[in-house]
Amino acid sequence: MRPSLYLLTVSGVGYTLAQQTIYGQCGGIGWTGVTTCTSGNVCTYLNDYFYQCLPGTAATTTTKTTTKATTTAVTTTKATTTAVTTTKATTTAAGGTGPACVVTNYAQLSSAQANCMTITLSNLAMPASSTLGLTALKPSATVIFAGRTSWGITPNSGFKMMAISGDHLTVKGASGAIIDGSGASYWDGQGNGGAPKPGNMVKIAVTNSAFSDLYFLNPPTHAVDVDGCTNTVFNNIYVDVKAGTTLAKNTDGFDVANCVNVSFNNLTVYNQDDCVVVSDSNGVTVSNSYCYGSHGMSIDGGGDSGTHITQNVIFQNSQIINNVTPIRIKTDSGGEGTVENITWQNIVVGGTGVEYVIDIQQDYGNGGVVTNGVLVKNITYKNITGTVNSSAHLYNLVCGSGSCQSLSFSGIAVKGATGSNKCMNYACPT
Repeated sequence: MRPSLYLLTVSGVGYTLAQQTIYGQCGGIGWTGVTTCTSGNVCTYLNDYFYQCLPGTAATTTTKTTTKATTTAVTTTKATTTAVTTTKATTTAAGGTGPACVVTNYAQLSSAQANCMTITLSNLAMPASSTLGLTALKPSATVIFAGRTSWGITPNSGFKMMAISGDHLTVKGASGAIIDGSGASYWDGQGNGGAPKPGNMVKIAVTNSAFSDLYFLNPPTHAVDVDGCTNTVFNNIYVDVKAGTTLAKNTDGFDVANCVNVSFNNLTVYNQDDCVVVSDSNGVTVSNSYCYGSHGMSIDGGGDSGTHITQNVIFQNSQIINNVTPIRIKTDSGGEGTVENITWQNIVVGGTGVEYVIDIQQDYGNGGVVTNGVLVKNITYKNITGTVNSSAHLYNLVCGSGSCQSLSFSGIAVKGATGSNKCMNYACPT
C-alpha cells in the first residue's frame, strides 16, 4: 500500500489542503506534490531527491543544504572550477586536474576518455545495443552526468547499458540529472524471464573512488551492480522504480559482490526486489538509507564452493518499508561458504506486505530443501523497531543442522507481526 494524501477541509474556506501521510514523499529535486505532512509527522531530508514524512516534531527535523561546484567545461580546454564548501561525505577519490570535455553524442566518448580529466555527459542519447563504456578513464578523472542519459530500446538479456571502471574516480550527477533505463518499454511482469531485457543498468568495478548524487530511473531489471570495488564510497544515490509497481520484477537496487571496504550512505530505493544485497564481500556498510516495496537489506551467502565468504557487513540507521523480507540472509540449498560478522542495527521496519521481518533461509532456491554447507555465525540484530501488518512473522529462522551459530537479538520491538514464528535447528528468541 502506497502512502496516500490526506485532504483537510478548512471550515468556511473554499479549498482543501492536501497533506502527505506517514512515509510519503514531501519534497526533493523535481518534486511537484504536497510539502506538508499529517499531524505527528515531519517532512524530513533523506537525500537531495527525497524528503519524507516521518514520525517526529519540528524540533527533530533535519535539513541539509549542499552547494555544488560550478565548472565551465569546453571541449579539450582547461576547466575553471570554483572551490566551495560542501556537506557531502569525505571520500577517497583524489580528483585530477586537466582538460575538460562535454560529450553530447556516443562518437565522442573514446576521445574524451583519452584526453580529458573532467567529462560531462550532457543529455547523452545512446544508440540501441550500445554500451556506455566508461572503462578507459584516466586515473583521478571526474565524470558528471547532466540532463537525461538514455538508450535506444534493446531487447537483449546480454546487453549491459553502462560500465564504469578505473582508479580514484569521481562520478556524480548534476542537479536534476536522470539516468533513464526506459523500463516501461520492457516490463512484462516476468523480470529476468519472459521477453528479453537488458541486464544490470550499470556495472561498477573501481578502486579508491566516489559516486554521488545519481538518479537511476526505471531500470529494465537490476539497477546498480557494484562488483569488484575496493575503498569506494557511494552517497546520495536514488533508484526509482515506482512506475513498475504492477509489471516490474527483479529490479534489485544494489547488487554488491566481490567488494572490500565499500560504504553506501543516503540510498533511496523504490523497487520490486532486493533493496541492497551483499555477497562475497568484506567490509561493506550501508547507512542512513530508505527502502520501499522491495525484499529488504539482504545477505546472499555461499555458492558452489567453500571459498564464498561474506563477512563484516553492517546495515544501520535505515528504514525498510513495505518490504516482504526486510532483514534477510539467504543461502542456496546445497551451497557452501561462510556468512559471518553481519549486523543490522537501528533499523525501522514498517508498512504492509511484510512476510518475515527477520529471515534466515538456508533452503533458498530449491523448494524447501534445507542444507548446512554455509556457516552463518556471529550475526547481530540490534534495535529493530516499527509496526508491520498483523499477518507478518517476526522470525523465520530456517537453518541447516549446526550451521547457524551465535545469533544475537536485542532491542527487538516490532509491533504487529502476530504470525507464528518458524525456527528450524535454532531456537526462536523469546
